[in-house]
Amino acid sequence: MSGNDELNIASVVNRLPIAAAGKPPLGIKEADWWLALILPVIGFLFIELVVESGWGIGVAIFALIFAAGLLVWFRYRGIKPPRGTYGYLAWILLAAASFSLERNSGPQTLLLPLMIMAVPYFVAAACGVRTEGRLGGYLPLDAWDSLLAVPLGHFTSFFAVFGAGVKGKRGGRGVAFALLGVFLTLPAFLLVSAMLSDADAAFELIWLRLGQRITAELAENAFKVLLSIPATLYLFGLLYGTAAREGLAWREPERAAALAGRCRWLPGAMVAGGITPLLLVYIVFFCSQMAYFLNAFRGLLPAGIGYAEYARRGFFELCAVSGINLAFIGLMAFFTRRDAAGRGVEKIYTVALSLFSVGLIMISLRKMLLYIDYYGLTPRRLSTSWFMLFLLLVFVLAVVRLFRPSLNVVKGAVAAGGIMLLLFCYGNTNGWIADYNVAAYREGRLEQLDLSLLHSLGDITTSSLLTVMLDEGIDSGLRDEARHILRQRANTLGRRPEETDWRRWTLAGGRSARLLRDYQEAIYDDYSVPSISR
Repeated sequence: MSGNDELNIASVVNRLPIAAAGKPPLGIKEADWWLALILPVIGFLFIELVVESGWGIGVAIFALIFAAGLLVWFRYRGIKPPRGTYGYLAWILLAAASFSLERNSGPQTLLLPLMIMAVPYFVAAACGVRTEGRLGGYLPLDAWDSLLAVPLGHFTSFFAVFGAGVKGKRGGRGVAFALLGVFLTLPAFLLVSAMLSDADAAFELIWLRLGQRITAELAENAFKVLLSIPATLYLFGLLYGTAAREGLAWREPERAAALAGRCRWLPGAMVAGGITPLLLVYIVFFCSQMAYFLNAFRGLLPAGIGYAEYARRGFFELCAVSGINLAFIGLMAFFTRRDAAGRGVEKIYTVALSLFSVGLIMISLRKMLLYIDYYGLTPRRLSTSWFMLFLLLVFVLAVVRLFRPSLNVVKGAVAAGGIMLLLFCYGNTNGWIADYNVAAYREGRLEQLDLSLLHSLGDITTSSLLTVMLDEGIDSGLRDEARHILRQRANTLGRRPEETDWRRWTLAGGRSARLLRDYQEAIYDDYSVPSISR
């Protein structure tokens, strides 16, 4: 596209109502017009493959399509993302690919919104509009710009760019006239079709069947198109506004630094006065409960207290206190004055809060391990332990930063959290829970085996249920219950959502269906066949 064409399109924008209303015209390029043409399709695919996919392989396919289209648009728009920013895109694709492995509502409920929020940040990083040019302490300001300020500030830019492209390009006028022609001749098309139906019975039958199918498809997709409109406008506002470098509230480092300076107003004496009583409470608490808590590390129980009460008593309260301590450390880092007194107070109290928090986390984790040893694994117990490990790492990073100021704590915490979440999703956690509980029960380490829990974990547990059903050393009641669950799953073969809707397919679902077919005779009969291994 030539420079004159760009000026002509920009002049068209100046005459649009949105420009007349006070919105400053931006430099529109041909790539922006093509983006306006393609994004409605992307928005529809988002609803089709992500929102309505049941969280299967459709999420991974959409991520690949969107990433490929985004990179093509970057190249066409003249945007060259820094090499380091591709790590964000790689994380998004890996996270999306995990949806094709199994349906795990626990971590995936957190993973999907994080994936969606990571896209605007990747776009900001690729376009070089972050405040510091890196992931760091200004992450909240960059997130505000990329998630809200830019997309919502350009929420209606789609119409301006599309209208400018249609008016400023000969091909665009042709497309617009063609669509207008279809709209104007639609009544005549329907009238002629109705008259031909009256004239011929065979055509009437064809037209009725075709019309019913078209009507059903239109009714099904009309709502999806309606839902895709906000997604399309948001994505276009994000990409176009970021590429045009307009609407960024905190892009100037000087402005962000000035804001940070104004926030650091708390004197060291005030911080010390506020945190010292909290530390005294911790000291009294640890001293009074020292013997009680140390029993957790020795595996001993206080008199009159069972495993369940001992492990659960105060566990989530200890986790909450650790989270509160982390919040205090963050508040000190952002609001304490940067004079000598302020830095000294921040260092002393950050170390103290971190040490107390590390102690609380270690006690909590040990109590949770005792609980798991006695009652087995559940998704909640595993995810809670995983989160506590993440908190432990964050506290360690906060202490190290005090002695190595060059350490980027935000980047380290985000990277650790992202990697840990991917490991949780790729680690076959539901299958691991089922295998652990079955193995612990067979070895006598668990007194009871909750098969309803295994059933709720989804298709990934089919092999564990088969192990229970085929093990003659297990109580016959449990074997019958496992057989009943497997029969329920086998009765749905051929009608399962994963088999009737390709968007819902997962690797675990496919493997479960194969196992159910292979062991169908054993599931419906009483004799056993050789055991299986995962």
